[in-house]
Amino acid sequence: MTTLVDVAEYLETKFNGLKSKYSIDTVYYGDQNKMVGSRCVCIDPNLKRITDYSAGMKLAIPQFIVIIYVYSLNITDPGFNRKEADRLAEKLEVEVNFDSNLGGLVMDGYVSLIESGYATVNASLARVTKMTYEANNRERIGGPVV
Repeated sequence: MTTLVDVAEYLETKFNGLKSKYSIDTVYYGDQNKMVGSRCVCIDPNLKRITDYSAGMKLAIPQFIVIIYVYSLNITDPGFNRKEADRLAEKLEVEVNFDSNLGGLVMDGYVSLIESGYATVNASLARVTKMTYEANNRERIGGPVV
């Protein structure tokens, strides 16, 4: 049975493997308020819910939602940082969507939402782009994956 932690850890490992390709300094499990580096990605497990359930067969469709925060903390120009965070997020979106079943961990997944904004990091206002990743699986409650 796939867990929310499994999905988040897979994404964490994936982004760690993309660090040199996209000049990412640090990948964190969970959102952070203190970070090292100028380009940081945080993988934040958010939600697991059963979206469909068949009581007779005990079949379920669990849905996993993981939030991916992309931070640009480099230059003091907020406009530059915002563009950098947005650009990196859209590049990472392509990488995640290309691996739609997370190596067989889920049936299907995709980035469903990208939001550009800001957050407080290292006691300063920082630019961050928030990506919402959603995945679905199919499994038997109390039994092996179907």
